[in-house]
Formats: sequence, C-alpha cells, structure tokens
Amino acid sequence: MALAKIITSLYPNVPFAKGVPPLLRAQLGVQNLTLLAAGVVNFAKRFAGPQWGIFDQSGRPVLQYDSVVGVEFKKDYRISDFPVEKGQFSSYNKVETPFDARIVFSVGGSDAERALFLSVCGQLANSLEIVSVVMPEITYPNANVTHYDFRRTARNGVSLLTVDVWVQEVRLTATSTFSQSATEDPSGASPTDLGTVQPYEADTIDRTFTSEPLT
Repeated sequence: MALAKIITSLYPNVPFAKGVPPLLRAQLGVQNLTLLAAGVVNFAKRFAGPQWGIFDQSGRPVLQYDSVVGVEFKKDYRISDFPVEKGQFSSYNKVETPFDARIVFSVGGSDAERALFLSVCGQLANSLEIVSVVMPEITYPNANVTHYDFRRTARNGVSLLTVDVWVQEVRLTATSTFSQSATEDPSGASPTDLGTVQPYEADTIDRTFTSEPLT
C-alpha cells in the first residue's frame, strides 16, 4: 500500500524563540524574490540598447553598428610661456583645449548595410551636427565628427569593416544682445558742454611761446 504524500509548507509557522534554529521564513522568501527581480532587471539592461558610441542631442545613436571595438580620449591643458631677461621663461597662463576622441566600430552584415554605414559617416563628417560620446561611465557632449577611416583585412574577414570615427569638442558660444548705442545714429553722440572757452588772438598765442634770449 502506497503511503499518501504529505504536503508541507515551505515556510513553517515557527515563532522566533531561544533554541529555535534559523529556518526559511516567508519574509526571507520575499527578499529572495526581490533580489531575483533586481538581477533580472540588471540583466535586461544589458540588452536594452547600446551604451557605447556616438549619440545625437535627442539621445539616439547616429550610427548602426555591430559592436564598439575601442574608445580613445585625449584632453590637454596648455601652459603659455613668455621670455624674460637672461633667456629665461615664465609661465603666466593655463588654457584648456577641446577634447579629441576616437571610437572604433565593427560593422558586418550585408553589402548594403556596410555601404549605409560608410555613407552616414561621410554625412556626419561633412555636417555641423552636435553629437556626444557615450560610455556607461561618462558622457562627453558638444562634439562634432571631423574624420573617419576604415580598414578591412583577410584576417578579420573581408566582409567585416573596422571603422575609426574621430570627434572633437565644439565650444558653443551664446549670442550677445547689445542695447542701442550712440554710434548707431548717423549724427553721432550728442554734444557735451564742457564750459566757456576764452578766445585768443593769433599774435597773442605766438608771443606766448616765444622767449627772449638770455644775456
């Protein structure tokens, strides 16, 4: 005769008391489910979209690629010098220069897809569009594409393109608004009274700047 299967609860109703060993309780089960859900969300974020590359001001990638092979970034600060006596130099100013970045893309797919990628690279290099270099850790905004090149080798497969896209920071300037000035009026500024000027005769002025020779 087969024994009947006894179904027991996963979370026994045992109170917290001295001498009671740690048991799996309902509260701990909820915590495990919360951690599991958080893990699923983090895993899904990896497939939510590209976190690397070049993006426009709306947050959309400007290039469709297979993967980002590498990113290089350069930021310089230059110290200006001027010569002083005895051939020495003295530093007097430090200037921040625009950053340069290079993003290396790997592009495969069909011939039409690779041709479209190269066409978009050419349009970006020829445009004034402001883009951002995006990585998971940091974003560098206000840049413009200045150069691109590609290479294909038999080792990597002739159907795979490795494209380098170079960008440079653009310093955006605000438009200044000026109020109406006197120079905008063809008649110039209004005359200003500086007081009464006493006239002098010409011969009086000449005698003023002459002197008799010393004896």
